[in-house]
Amino acid sequence: MIEHDYAFCGTVDDIKRKLESISKVYGAGELEWFNWSFPQGFVTWDEAEWQLETFATKILPEFKE
Repeated sequence: MIEHDYAFCGTVDDIKRKLESISKVYGAGELEWFNWSFPQGFVTWDEAEWQLETFATKILPEFKE
């Protein structure tokens, strides 16, 4: 899944690069949607919350206009 960009894993900078790449390919720079999912039972609530907070504060702001 990672190899084909169905799942993103890595550092904040890794994820920013992946999102920038797909937003240009699939949305002409305006990606319309993004699916966020957590496999139940594989991560704790605290870990899921940390991941979402990290995405919201360190990654998403880079893509706001």
